[in-house]
Order: sequence, then structure tokens, then C-alpha cells
Amino acid sequence: MKDRFQREIDYMRISVTENCNLWCHYCRPKSGSCTGSEILSYAEILRLCRIFIRLGIHKYKITGGEPLVRPGILEFLEQIKNLPGISQVTLTTNGTLLGDSARQLAQTGIDGVNVSVDSLDSETYANITGKDCLNDVLNGIRAAKEEGLLVKINKVILPDEEMEDIWPFFEFMRKSGIPVRMIEKMPLGSSQYVEPKLTGDRILRELEQKGWHMKPVSQSLGNGPASYYKAAGIRGYLGLIEAVHHNFCKDCNRVRLLSDGSLKTCLYEPPRLNMKNLLLEGLSQDELLEKARTEIFCKPPSHHFLEKPSSEEMYRIGG
Repeated sequence: MKDRFQREIDYMRISVTENCNLWCHYCRPKSGSCTGSEILSYAEILRLCRIFIRLGIHKYKITGGEPLVRPGILEFLEQIKNLPGISQVTLTTNGTLLGDSARQLAQTGIDGVNVSVDSLDSETYANITGKDCLNDVLNGIRAAKEEGLLVKINKVILPDEEMEDIWPFFEFMRKSGIPVRMIEKMPLGSSQYVEPKLTGDRILRELEQKGWHMKPVSQSLGNGPASYYKAAGIRGYLGLIEAVHHNFCKDCNRVRLLSDGSLKTCLYEPPRLNMKNLLLEGLSQDELLEKARTEIFCKPPSHHFLEKPSSEEMYRIGG
């Protein structure tokens, strides 16, 4: 469907849990989780997806928290992938449990896995995430590749990081052929905006100076707002996602379903509609569809990150 600004909304991120087995300081600085009867059941998510499919939303990203910590997630992935009208289902994970689940993940038929990796240095990784498990993550990435899953790496650029902090990712990309996406840290919840030392433009300049002649990729390589680049002779490609420096709201095609049932039409704005509450009220499928249609149609035109942070922490919104 199209919103009031004629943006085609065809992509949804579904957070299946707020819980996570890591404690990344930029994502989850305060205690908090949504458990038990408060979160949407898998059956409720599937029922809502059938409604969203009728609205033209046919691409889905399953997120958390860490989705692989929720019991039954593999069966759910297979179920959602098999819903008529869905063209793509992908998963975002921190990779710590990927090694043990790679084979079953591949058997679900999902279309790809995005692995969030904060550093390729074990000590730095542990300092950021609160756990020394980088080897588990790298082993999980290898296992996923061996099972034929399409893997991408997500790296959040922290404000104080320099080029030497992220250079290992480019070497990793060159050797493995796995795409790497650099994501600008957004001011969410208790996190104020700090001008980063590294911007996409600076990264491209630094790569050029090292002989990586990055050229823009014209074809679409994902569902979201990343700008993609590739260098001749280098396997893999670089994605840059800069919500603050390069505002891409005019082309936004996504909405979010949070684990508690909230329908969030903008990363920045708080949700105004809770689909779980409507389910509990006993609304019909058509009534639910019209409620969702109205909310998505009124999707805000843009974020306002430079004016003030969003009110919600990153772990709540599914990225």
C-alpha cells in the first residue's frame, strides 16, 4: 500500500522478543524485557501477517532482541516463510547461536541472515557486548555460509571509532566475499546524538586512499536504505546506512511490529496503535486490516533525530 506521501510500504520488521544474550552498551543500556503473556504469540504474529500481506507488505525481517533466544523460533520462521503472498523472509541475529542453528535455519527456507558484529577484535567485542564470544559469532557465520545461507554483516559505527577500528571488516569482506554494511548510530532512548568521527563520505575517501576504488552499485541489493558500493577485484560489497547524515525518509518503505504488538510506522516516533490489544478485543480480520491501513497511511514524513533523541531504546524497536 501507499502512505499519504505516496511511499510504497512493502517491508516489515517484526521483533519477536526484547530479550538478548548480549548486553551491548549502545543498544541496551538499561534493564528491561518483555516476557510471558505480554508478547505476541507466534500464532498472533502469523494472523497479523496475513492482514499485512493483504495491505501489500510482502517482505519481512525477523529481529529482536536476539530472535534465536526465543523458543520455537525455527518452526515459526518456516511457518511465516510459507505464508501465501510473502516474497522474502530474512533474520537479523547477533550470531552467537548461529553455529548450532545454521542447518535448521537453512531448512526453514529463509532468504538470508544479517549478523550484527561490533568488532573483529575479541577484547573490543567483549567490551561492547559484555561477553567474550567473538569466535562463536565467526564460527556461526562460517556455518551459515556452508549451509548455503546468504549472509551479510552489520556493523554499527560508534561515535569515537576511527578507520583503524573498522578496517578489519574490509579485509574480512575481501577474503570472505561477505557484504558488510556500516550503520550510523542513531540517538535512541538515553543515547544523545554525538557527531561521529567516521561518516560514509570519510570511509569512502579512506578506502580510496588505500587503493579501494569504490563505485556505486546501481541495482538494488537489499530492502532498505543502504547505499551500496563495490571495488573492482574485491569480493563482497559495502553498504552505508546513514539515517542522520543522509536522511532517507522520503524513500522509506518499512513499518515495524514490536514484540508487544505495537505497530510502529516510524523508527523515530512512538507507536500509537497496539495490534495485540485489538486482537484481545476480538476485532475481525477486516476491522484489524482497516485499523492497520489507517495507521500506516498516516506514517510520519521524517525523523527528527538532530532535534532530540527518540524516546525508545534500540533493543525495543527491532532495529
